Amino acid sequence: MKITVLLQLVFAFFPPLIATGAPPAYGIRSGIITYDQTITLGKSTLVNRLVVSFDDYGMKECRETYRNDILEETFLNDGRKIYSIKRKTAYVMGSAKNRTELRYSWDQVPVQAKKDGSAHLLPDITVAGKQCGSYVVRNRSARSTYAGWAGILLFSEVASARTVTTLRAAHIEENVPVPAEKFRVPAGFRLQAFNGQ
Repeated sequence: MKITVLLQLVFAFFPPLIATGAPPAYGIRSGIITYDQTITLGKSTLVNRLVVSFDDYGMKECRETYRNDILEETFLNDGRKIYSIKRKTAYVMGSAKNRTELRYSWDQVPVQAKKDGSAHLLPDITVAGKQCGSYVVRNRSARSTYAGWAGILLFSEVASARTVTTLRAAHIEENVPVPAEKFRVPAGFRLQAFNGQ
């Protein structure tokens, strides 16, 4: 639940970074990316492993979150709707026009942020063997650093007064077949509208 809330906060603070559904999102047709995620909140640290699969250049996406090697949540986009899947229930989160994953794109950062210096480019970095463009965005409450390759976010760090959330790709499989089942709600799961709680 804490992760969902944190992602909602990131989306609220940085909506220009979210893809708007205009294909293609990514520069490769399909892929499976494994990420290490660390969330530090005060003295507490939460470590997760995320596996993101996508197809059709990002029109379909699936993010699986593992904690202690146990699947905690699946967040998927079937090309029409977005679902959050937990404990045999698939919550309908809304239209697929906003994708499940943040897209790396300097072009989507507001022009005003570039002009006033609150957003600027950083030197390229290497993440999971890929040379990535990088930039930082600052506002009153957070400093956010992003790096990516082929439109795919491979690194992010969002730091506020009490919380630091770091996401780093550890392994990338490019243009590999992804089973169609990965982008479907499993049979027998209950569908329920998300009520925001």
